[in-house]
Amino acid sequence: MSRVALYGLIALLQGVVFLWLVPWSLGLADVSLSTFPLDDAYIHHVYAEGLRYGDGLSYLPGVPAAGSTSPLFAVALVPLQLLPDPHWVLATKLIGFSLLWLVATLADRLVAPLAGDRAASLAGILVASSPPLALAASSGMEVLLAAAFALLALRLAARAQTPRVASVLGLTLALAALTRPELGLLWLGAVGWVARDHRREACIAASPTLVALGLWAAWNLHATGSPWPTTFLAKHAAPSLAARWRDLPWAYAAAFGAPAFALTAPLAALGGRALARRGAPLVGAFTLVMPLGLAWAHDLREPYKLYWLRYALPVLPALLVLVAAGVVALPARARRVAGAAALTLSLLGMLSSARHYAESCRNVAELNVAAAAWLDAHAGPSDWIASNDAGAVRRLTGRPVVDLLGLNDHLALRDRAARLRETRPRFYVVFPSWFPGLLARPDLREVLRLRSEPYAICERCEQSELVILEAVRP
Repeated sequence: MSRVALYGLIALLQGVVFLWLVPWSLGLADVSLSTFPLDDAYIHHVYAEGLRYGDGLSYLPGVPAAGSTSPLFAVALVPLQLLPDPHWVLATKLIGFSLLWLVATLADRLVAPLAGDRAASLAGILVASSPPLALAASSGMEVLLAAAFALLALRLAARAQTPRVASVLGLTLALAALTRPELGLLWLGAVGWVARDHRREACIAASPTLVALGLWAAWNLHATGSPWPTTFLAKHAAPSLAARWRDLPWAYAAAFGAPAFALTAPLAALGGRALARRGAPLVGAFTLVMPLGLAWAHDLREPYKLYWLRYALPVLPALLVLVAAGVVALPARARRVAGAAALTLSLLGMLSSARHYAESCRNVAELNVAAAAWLDAHAGPSDWIASNDAGAVRRLTGRPVVDLLGLNDHLALRDRAARLRETRPRFYVVFPSWFPGLLARPDLREVLRLRSEPYAICERCEQSELVILEAVRP
């Protein structure tokens, strides 16, 4: 069996475990195949649906929006909008595991010319068998597409000595930035590395990303009057930056598991040194610098939960590449022990990660999807809905929705009260802990209360209860 086929087999087995075996053992097989574990995955499909109907990146039909931080992933999901409900959910997850196979193959191809076939095969196996990456594959999010572009760019950067390769590198970097904006840091590193000896090629590699980000910023400016995505504006708070960077080492240790982190950090350092000696220091630099982008743009309060961990996961395949190179750099006896330990630690997390995925799907099904089903049956075609989580309610009902957090609605972000007065929603879908004032308003009456416990998606966000309120018209 070829190495590529082996990675495909491992990814397939991971898919069976995550999508069916563990959910079936918990009585959640149907939910696993028809529901995403995060409401955010439905938002990607909202934007994909807008693209399908010619509205561009829009949250509401015909209304430009700047809520997507992964416009390329929305484009990739457009063909799935032709599928009936809920088949596009399962199709998205199958694409995720196909991308896991691709990322494992790219890890192999990155390592092979630098550290040999032994390190390459170990890198591919570690990536394909990684529980966090399988969790990302089943999430419906853009994580693995971003990881694929990152690994491809790292490989091309070491070879960008001709205009042709530099052009491919430039296109890859542009697509990476349109998949996850934090990968703009990789663009800086790759272009800077090429510019040391090949300035013309560096300019060629730099240009596509500048054009792509310029077009994206122009769209955002057209939609909202600001070049920044509204999701970034809603979440970013400058005073929190110091605290986020201070907590980042703990966040990574918790994300990858303390025992695994204790083992892999020295191996990754050894692998980074070995690759740097072979003329590829950018891999190690990427794993060190990427956290700065994460800390600047995101809060990783619970990095062991997919809800927060998804932002850090695109860097994980590069870290596993370093681990594989570090293992091979060890003496023969230590190499066998370290390789077996790294693989064992990776596999030990499979069942717990699959369980977290299945229980998160149950939470979304019992809250977000159930709320959408009720609203679809009770709301009129033109009734506005104001929603705390803005993914499933918008995508599954097709009704006009006010995003109460302003992540997809710059007018709500700018002045929520004015936006609500303008749209006069008939229904409000809120977590009581987030909007207690709405539950106390005399002009709103509770019509449905949904609970999902235990709440696996996150522990500190208090979202295990969802309430639907209806406006009492005078």
